[in-house]
Amino acid sequence: MEILLPSAIIEVFQSPIETFEDRHKVFRMLLKEGLITEERVKMILSWRHTGFHVHNEGRVVANDMEGRERLARYLIRPPVSLERLTYDRKNQQVYYQGKAGHHTYHPLDFLAYVSLHIPDKGEQIVRYYGW
Repeated sequence: MEILLPSAIIEVFQSPIETFEDRHKVFRMLLKEGLITEERVKMILSWRHTGFHVHNEGRVVANDMEGRERLARYLIRPPVSLERLTYDRKNQQVYYQGKAGHHTYHPLDFLAYVSLHIPDKGEQIVRYYGW
């Protein structure tokens, strides 16, 4: 049995879905699962640049425990690594060394950025599928 990486996890947004048909396959699956509305699909498809990307390059087979654990860790990783974060009290600056490079923020701007990743009250962000 082979398990595809969860292409429905739209937050990953890494590789573009190139074809019109691929987009519609994903939308049909999301509609079937009740994860999106027809109205939202029409709205997204009306945009010139949808930003619609899904990471679908890898596969994890059922007996690949290491691969499954790696995938699970990726799905629940925090948006910010404390090991890459530094605060300069004297200059009141937050420094973050991300994968894309070094960023400097005013503390309130950094809090605003990080707060985008805080789920709404009661929002389910981790789902368990029989493990």
